[in-house]
Amino acid sequence: MTKSYQSEIEARADRDAKLAASDWTQAGDAESRITRKCIEDYQRYRRDVYNAKHQVDWPLSVDWPAEPALERQEDVASVLQEPEAVE
Repeated sequence: MTKSYQSEIEARADRDAKLAASDWTQAGDAESRITRKCIEDYQRYRRDVYNAKHQVDWPLSVDWPAEPALERQEDVASVLQEPEAVE
């Protein structure tokens, strides 16, 4: 998603907010809440957000990466559970 800014301060504030909002995905206990694939997707996302400052039009026009979909552990666990026996 491309977004326009009036100043570098605005672009950096948006970048910092995106990084702060996804900090929890890199915490030590993240694997108990989200899948390993999701953690890796967020690592790439966060790297791309951080590196947005290297884009040609920074800071006036920034093409932000899409935030990955969350895969929670309980969502995956419910898919992997065997169906209950029908009597």
